[in-house]
Amino acid sequence: QDEKYYAIKNINNTKVTTGTGTCSYDEATNTYLSVNLVSQELVDNLQEQLDDLTDEINNLKSLGTAAASDIMSGKNAVVNGNLITGTKTDKVLKIYTFPDDNVGNTAVRSINVSAIVQDFSSLTVDNLVLEARSSSNNLNTRNMTFFKTYNASTGIYTYYVVGASLNNDTLFTKVTPKLYYVE
Repeated sequence: QDEKYYAIKNINNTKVTTGTGTCSYDEATNTYLSVNLVSQELVDNLQEQLDDLTDEINNLKSLGTAAASDIMSGKNAVVNGNLITGTKTDKVLKIYTFPDDNVGNTAVRSINVSAIVQDFSSLTVDNLVLEARSSSNNLNTRNMTFFKTYNASTGIYTYYVVGASLNNDTLFTKVTPKLYYVE
């Protein structure tokens, strides 16, 4: 038949020849005439390329160490052959600066951060940084010791300074509390 595919097998031959092309039976010579549209060499070359690409794809599918929490929310990645949807949210370091406070020696101050930070229970005492400047040119702030605590259930920081005195006179230290947090 005149088709695009053919297969030929002679009675005395055990080999079957296949290909893509046209095939016609010639009754006068009792043979099949075929014309290849694509050579077998090209077919073999393309199959080899396909096999190489398949191996490369399988290798790539076995790579990856990311977890959903490592990938931004709404984004996808293939890790070890599995499609993973990210759950990571875009977090930003924020700094909240409180107004300057003149603190005398051992005067206890409190700051409530529950209205500032949504997840205030995750904060620690280290999130609050106290920057100090002496109200006197004769007092070195390096001689002062700051004490601070944090109650994670209430969101309240307390702090005080020791050493803000000169010749037994209580001096005031200008303290600028800064809260560093990620949201």
